[in-house]
Amino acid sequence: MQNLAEELESYLSETFGLAVRVKRDLKAAEKLPIFFGALYSTWETTIAGHPVILLFQRKREAVSPAQVAKHVVVARAALGRDVAFVFPTLQSFERKRLVHYHVPFIVPERQTYLPDLLIDLRDLVRGRRDGMPDDGRVKHLSTPAQVLLLHGLQNRLDEGGRSLKSWAKLLEYSGMTASRICDELVGLELCESEQNGKRVLLHLGADRLALWNKALPFLRSPKLRVAHVQVARPDTVLWYNAGLSALSRYTMLAEGRNAVYAMSAAEYRRAKEDRRLVEQASADDSSIVVEQWRYRPAKLSEDNRTVDRLSLYLTLKDDRDERVEAALAELMEGVKW
Repeated sequence: MQNLAEELESYLSETFGLAVRVKRDLKAAEKLPIFFGALYSTWETTIAGHPVILLFQRKREAVSPAQVAKHVVVARAALGRDVAFVFPTLQSFERKRLVHYHVPFIVPERQTYLPDLLIDLRDLVRGRRDGMPDDGRVKHLSTPAQVLLLHGLQNRLDEGGRSLKSWAKLLEYSGMTASRICDELVGLELCESEQNGKRVLLHLGADRLALWNKALPFLRSPKLRVAHVQVARPDTVLWYNAGLSALSRYTMLAEGRNAVYAMSAAEYRRAKEDRRLVEQASADDSSIVVEQWRYRPAKLSEDNRTVDRLSLYLTLKDDRDERVEAALAELMEGVKW
């Protein structure tokens, strides 16, 4: 169940930009009928500012949509809280039946249906996904759209167009997320789409440098926050050279005093909770700098050790140190457009 919780955190973060923490809630389990324990494990989180009890389906048990519709009524009455069911997988017809019964549920990487929170969630997702200020103009791309664009800019995998299904599989996104990405990129006139039978092809165009320059105003630094840490269990931490540590590997710039690494915000939180990383109140000569990113650096890293060039540029482009500015120019000269 812990793996499903981690999948859920990553899915909500990368798809909707929701920084959620999912944790066990044993007290909620005590309020539910005994038979619930055989069918579900109880967890809790906060979505769009609303506390929600999550009922994770136990893999060894199969529950029909009609039964789940009855269970949601029982759970709401017993807990007095918003409730949502989390399933590792569901058939298409099962998801349709749950929607028919107005049962709130999430299948990570497949579908989110939260009718009780829908208005709040839509507002939150629209603001975070499209970055739209009050005047309706798009301020920045969503995290999934930025990841796809940066991948396409650095890897020529779509000569003649690449299907949304193929992009979704490559980047581990749902088909729904891939469709939203397509709408964003086409709506900003960064890319073009083409219907080819049942497939939708996304074209990034041949001139990658021109696309980069056109997209740059809509791209954000993936870095959310920075922490200084000591490493308690080095062989269990999956991170990537970032900041000046990464720039020194791509250019002639000398590495900074403290090593800098990047990992997703969700992965950092888990490493901190597991005591693999111990956060410090202030930096010292032995501490390591960890950048917490909006997305997993692994999605774009070429060597599985260092963050990609374009993401690195976005994290450092506002640095006014002349040495860093010169190194960034050298970094960008190495991009194979």
